[in-house]
Amino acid sequence: MQELRHGVWVQGMLFLAALVFAGPGSAIDAPVPVSKPSISTDEDGELADDETVKVENKGKSAANEAACEIELAKIEIVESVEGENGCGIPAAVTLLATTGPSPVSLLPPPTVGCAFAGKFAEFLSGPAVKQAGGEVGSDLTGLRVGPGYVCRRRNNLPDGKLSEHARGKALDITTFVFADGVEASVAEDWGKDTPEGRALKHLHSGACEVFTTVLGPDADPNHRSHFHVDIGCHGRNCTYLICQ
Repeated sequence: MQELRHGVWVQGMLFLAALVFAGPGSAIDAPVPVSKPSISTDEDGELADDETVKVENKGKSAANEAACEIELAKIEIVESVEGENGCGIPAAVTLLATTGPSPVSLLPPPTVGCAFAGKFAEFLSGPAVKQAGGEVGSDLTGLRVGPGYVCRRRNNLPDGKLSEHARGKALDITTFVFADGVEASVAEDWGKDTPEGRALKHLHSGACEVFTTVLGPDADPNHRSHFHVDIGCHGRNCTYLICQ
């Protein structure tokens, strides 16, 4: 009988250990794989605020709050988002701004996944933002962005692969706003030898150090007005980088 009780105790401890290592935060906290300097043909679409697939919002879950702790970002936990045909965000947040001595606000605050919010805050806290501010002579204070989550296909097509926007893993940026009122518009300033144009070059390069996909005006006509950034998986092992 003593041996039987001991066996039950050991099995119980193994079960508890399995629960600890498979907790709700494990998938969110997994790092993005190191990218290879390769070019993939996978591309996402242009800014869109329409929905091509019906989306249904579900109630806030305690697991979302426990899974999403970001030191560099000011966020609000929102309703988890579920949609048809693969759309949805298991841990959805509203990304308001970065934290720290020089916060950067997002206008309007987009709905994104927790994992993407963390990577975006990392980008805005990196050296490229300081380099861009040095070009125009003042700190970056805001971004004009798309909605983040949109349940649609790539390039707004009626069929084909889902956009990373449909999973809360992407955001489109149209304008970078600086403290002295200077605005660097991707549509108007990209490619120009001006403070704004050089600032955009720094920001594009910095984004390529953080995200798995960065598409700008040099990528294709769909991106001539904005930067698209995402943390999608490219290639069989999710190790390919797209930086265009």
